[in-house]
Amino acid sequence: LTAKSSGPTIQAAIAAAVVTKPSPASAASGSPTAAGAASGSGGIAGVAAQASQSKGGFGISGSATSFRDRVDVSAKVEDLKKLKADNGVSLSALDEGVHIQVAGAGAVSLQDQGVGIAGAITVVDAVKTIAAEYLAGDGPSELNTNKLEILAKDRSTYVSLAAGLAASPTGKLAVSGSIAVAVSNTTVRAGVRGSSSSNRVSFSNTGMQLSVVSLNDASYVQIAGSIAYGGKMGVGAGLGVANITTKVQTQIKHVTSSAVQLGIITLSATNNLATNTVAAGVAASKGAAPAGAGVGMVAINVVSAATVVEFDDATLSSSGDVAVLAKDSLYVATGAGGLALTKGAAGVGVAIAVNVVQNADVDGTETGTLVKMVGSSLTSTGSNQLSLGANSDATLIAAAVGAAVGKTAGIAGSAAANRYRLKTNVDVDLSSELTGDNLTVIADQQSNQTAFAGALAGAFGGSDTGAFGASIALNLIDGETRVDYDGAISSAGSAIVQARSQQTLVTVGVGGAGSGNFALGGSIAVTELNGATTVNADPNVTAGSSNKAWNVNNLTVSAQEGSSVVSFAGTIGVASNVGIGAALGFVTSNRNVSTSISGDLTITTTGHAAITAGSQLPAGASANSEVTTAFNNLPDEAFADSDPATDDSGLSRTSTANSQIVNIGVAASGSRSNAFGFNQGKTSID
Repeated sequence: LTAKSSGPTIQAAIAAAVVTKPSPASAASGSPTAAGAASGSGGIAGVAAQASQSKGGFGISGSATSFRDRVDVSAKVEDLKKLKADNGVSLSALDEGVHIQVAGAGAVSLQDQGVGIAGAITVVDAVKTIAAEYLAGDGPSELNTNKLEILAKDRSTYVSLAAGLAASPTGKLAVSGSIAVAVSNTTVRAGVRGSSSSNRVSFSNTGMQLSVVSLNDASYVQIAGSIAYGGKMGVGAGLGVANITTKVQTQIKHVTSSAVQLGIITLSATNNLATNTVAAGVAASKGAAPAGAGVGMVAINVVSAATVVEFDDATLSSSGDVAVLAKDSLYVATGAGGLALTKGAAGVGVAIAVNVVQNADVDGTETGTLVKMVGSSLTSTGSNQLSLGANSDATLIAAAVGAAVGKTAGIAGSAAANRYRLKTNVDVDLSSELTGDNLTVIADQQSNQTAFAGALAGAFGGSDTGAFGASIALNLIDGETRVDYDGAISSAGSAIVQARSQQTLVTVGVGGAGSGNFALGGSIAVTELNGATTVNADPNVTAGSSNKAWNVNNLTVSAQEGSSVVSFAGTIGVASNVGIGAALGFVTSNRNVSTSISGDLTITTTGHAAITAGSQLPAGASANSEVTTAFNNLPDEAFADSDPATDDSGLSRTSTANSQIVNIGVAASGSRSNAFGFNQGKTSID
């Protein structure tokens, strides 16, 4: 059973306006004096002749496109008492649409006092639900088949391009602007659900393979471009904005296979959403007496994401591998660039790029990347793997470059910022249980954030000139990585419960200025790494009930922090009279790392138990092959035993660091008279 939405949608709106100079012939034959004499003062011919001599014509153009997308793609089997299919059951819901919006505007005035104004806007507004589900209705439902495959997938693509071009090469003013906006709210849902604990979905075929997958693989591209060229002044502006909410959910609720053992079980929710927003513009002026040029470009992404696998009132047993995974691999990128060039008094170029990734609201709760078990049990027999994992592997890139060159003054500024607040959690409640000889529960944060801001300003008109170029780059990270495990564990082999953070942050700010008199170059790089990395087991049973039990051979419970921070602030100021360069770099890490086991819990191990936080093997730990393998598979072999005198690995490694902070600042200045350089770097770990 397949439901699919596909095919292209293309919209384009193009507008142009041109005001030309009158030809010499029309000017000669249409002089106001001659025309007035021939037709009387104020005659029609006289008015036409005067119009033909106009030097201040306006060329104005504008264009806009909008696309409203309301899609509900659904593949469901619902309210069947029994379904028997010897060769498998497949449910698929897919959105593969391609949507392209183009708005372009051009305005040109060729008159000596002319004005050219052009503007373009594109808007995308999408609300979508893609769902593939097997549902019980008013009664229980039995499914007898050798394979159940459920897939809900968004592979749609949205491309928006808005571009404005304005020119008045010998006139007064050219102004161009563009806006590209995308707003989307998408839910991708796959599941098997009964309607209640009395009306369950039951699997009755031994060895049935179960695959329930939800996937967002959509792509959004927003581009705002602007070019302005004026004789006296050129002004360009652009704004690109994406506000995307994405919820990817896989749910197993009121489901049982208690009478049989299934085969391989795969339950996953994956968020591969990609959004790219770019705003770029150039403004210039070069007339007989130019005044200046200015450009301002802003690109913003706001992504609210929830990636969830929920196991609620479900009992599944398997003779094969069991994998339960919630994974986000978001790609969120912004780029802003502005260049102002003028032979007039001042050039101003400003660029701003911002990314915000945050938790989405799911039923009134802020939710990020989550695997959740409520009143459920999962069993994998033999030596097969049973794994629960929540993994965040997002990539954020913010890049902004502003540049300006003027005769008297050049002013350039840029800002690039990433704000990341996504939670990564595994939550197993008091009434849930995992059973398997090779058991892993992990919350893993591996996101990467890069912020680059550059600014360059110049003024080269002589001794009475000044230039200012400054940039600021920000990486602000505040997302917890957490495992809360209050249920039971049974394993004749190894059980690993782990929270791990291995984020990579690169923050770069570069500023430069040069002029004949005064130049100030500045840069600021700020990195903040917050949020806890925690494993917590604290069951609280009701009075008179037995403690929760962890019966295992080898047990590893660990919280590990291995993030890497690189910060660079660099600047230069060069001028004949006064040159100043100032660079500031600030890195703050307030990340707590903890492992806590308490409450009504009884732990019984027949082998080795390791409880750790940080990256150090506990003193007196035995040489156990399973535990050694688990530790050695961690990045940089953080837990490996090593002799500092003979081994460059594990805790003794010096060639590369498992967790590091590098904070570099460079400030330079040059002048024939006065030069000042200032650099401050501060790193705080709390």
